Formats: sequence, C-alpha cells, structure tokens
Amino acid sequence: MFVGLFFLRWIYESAADAAQAYAKANSCSSIPRAVATPFDGGPDNLACTEHPDCTGEASVLTCMYDGEHLPPSGHLAERLTIWFLGLDSTSRKPNKGVDVADG
Repeated sequence: MFVGLFFLRWIYESAADAAQAYAKANSCSSIPRAVATPFDGGPDNLACTEHPDCTGEASVLTCMYDGEHLPPSGHLAERLTIWFLGLDSTSRKPNKGVDVADG
C-alpha cells in the first residue's frame, strides 16, 4: 500500500492509512468514529477517532491537533498517552490509579 508522499527519499503514509491497516490487522471496524478524551479541543484543537469493535485487547486511535510539525502545548502528548495506556480496552474507562491531571 503506497499512498503516502515521497519527500527527500522518505516515504510517508497518512495517519488514516496507518490506522486503517492496524484496524484491519486487529479485526476492528473499518469505519472510524469520534472518541472523547479529557483533552478535546483546547488551545491545540485536539480531536481523536477510533476504530471500534477490535478483537482481543486491541485499540486503534488516531489523534490530530493544530500544530503543524510542532509538539502540542504543555504536556498534552504525554498526558494523552498516559490516558490512552490507562484505559480498559473493553469498557473505555480509566483503569484504577491512572491520573492524567495537569502538572
């Protein structure tokens, strides 16, 4: 599957194509849907989608923000990662002891 751009001898796949490949490999729905996070909107206009109904404990999420090639403001990337890794993959609720508070 080559749909990405070729720039300076690097091949880039789109985030949507990469998520679709992971979704297919984990028997997830092929149609992504919006998923709420504790960090939606904000100064970076964060929004995430997921491919639901994956088999096993797989989760396929894609998050985008307004930032071009700059990292998101504050510690958004770290906090979003901790939030994601702390979710129970079946209930989509935080596992006990996961704290994503500012700081």
